[in-house]
Amino acid sequence: MAGRPESLNGEIRFSSRIVERGVLHTAIMAELVGSKGRVTAVEIDPVLAAQARKNLSNYSNIEVVHGDGGRVDTGPRDAILINAGVTHPRQSWIDNLQSMGHSRPSADD
Repeated sequence: MAGRPESLNGEIRFSSRIVERGVLHTAIMAELVGSKGRVTAVEIDPVLAAQARKNLSNYSNIEVVHGDGGRVDTGPRDAILINAGVTHPRQSWIDNLQSMGHSRPSADD
């Protein structure tokens, strides 16, 4: 888990499955994981979610979900990028990280 892409220290790889809580770095993540990877962005604000869905529609490897990032189950992931205020990761997020998944605190932590 990370707060910014650079805090993952280059560990995102082609074909990774990533969930982003928020939509700040979604296009960057989609480029990093390539066509075989998958990025799911979860945005709580319905207007931002709709706009992100429209703006990112050219990416076949992005799904934008409107909902509470703390409650949406995105399934198994290789990395989780958090762009929202949280005091600690939810257990479900940790449970969804694959055994080789990456959990890194933000550089701000």
